[in-house]
Amino acid sequence: MTPRARFEAFRDRVDRAATLDERAFRALRAELAAERDAWLVRSCVVYLARQDRELATDAQLAELARSFGGKVATFIRGILIARRIRRDPTDAAARRDADAYGHAWLPARVAPRSG
Repeated sequence: MTPRARFEAFRDRVDRAATLDERAFRALRAELAAERDAWLVRSCVVYLARQDRELATDAQLAELARSFGGKVATFIRGILIARRIRRDPTDAAARRDADAYGHAWLPARVAPRSG
């Protein structure tokens, strides 16, 4: 199976999932850790993190960030900031974090400032 086909299977599985309980998260994390194709790992983590329905908890995403580091960790940090702002658009600390984050995609993902 090609990496693209494996990603599509992952995407379909994530789209069908209601929640990602701890057992399912551990299995998914082990699956990603065992994967040798870096593109596939990044694609899967990004797809999981970008779910607006928040299939993975903040703690689970933070654990993935620690596990994979680098660009994946930087991306997840931005997603976690966006989640904080989406949950509370008036969160001044989250806004400061977003301003300091420095990546162009983040402002497009967060709600406009109130006031």
